[in-house]
Amino acid sequence: MGHIGIPLEILEMSIRDVLKDIRGGVGPAGRGGFKGLLVDVIRAKRKLGALNPLLAARISAAAFLRESLAIARSNEFRIETLRIKIDSDPDSVPKIRQFLMAAEKFVLEGNCSRPTADVRDYGFPVPTEKVAEELSGLGNFSLLEVFALAVKNAVDSYGQTLRAGKNTKVYDDQRRLAESEFRTLQNRIGREWTLDDVALSRNRENGRLRLTFKISSGDVDVHPLENAGERLVSWLEGHPDAL
Repeated sequence: MGHIGIPLEILEMSIRDVLKDIRGGVGPAGRGGFKGLLVDVIRAKRKLGALNPLLAARISAAAFLRESLAIARSNEFRIETLRIKIDSDPDSVPKIRQFLMAAEKFVLEGNCSRPTADVRDYGFPVPTEKVAEELSGLGNFSLLEVFALAVKNAVDSYGQTLRAGKNTKVYDDQRRLAESEFRTLQNRIGREWTLDDVALSRNRENGRLRLTFKISSGDVDVHPLENAGERLVSWLEGHPDAL
């Protein structure tokens, strides 16, 4: 039966009444945070994707700097200008300086297999929003340019010895941790949605009702719960503006 003649909003109210006390796959009503979970999952997926063993083993210091500048849509003149602005009044930009030191250490210790399009993926202990606030007073510079400046500092200090190789065990450990983080977050999707995160949608072919994730505009079914996270993440990768 497709229930074609019954308005969706009436059916949805009835089904919400049935589901309101269900637990297991459904997260506690009113807890919220589902969209935040999705953002964390996509970020963890990007972090995992950035661990490239071939680039980790072979990218040179100069190539790493070039890629950092390309991702930041910047150049060496701009980041040297940024350096001058920072050095002219270092006490006014403590968060930027803290970020630079953390990023340079991160690169020098071989923790970074390649530059990223989002420095938040690296999990630096410095709040990036605080760094951005200080940056706004220096002109039109981005967090990615601050990271590129940290790479330039490392290259200037250590030259081509930087990133000459990478310990396979370090890479393997990083990958295991990144995979575990991503899988754990992805698996939570099927368990932690609430009734506010789902909606009823009709199948275009036969009019049958389906319970779908609201963020997917009816494209992704909630069930089966076992692979709900995998299916929703796949959809989100093709629709980045949804978040």
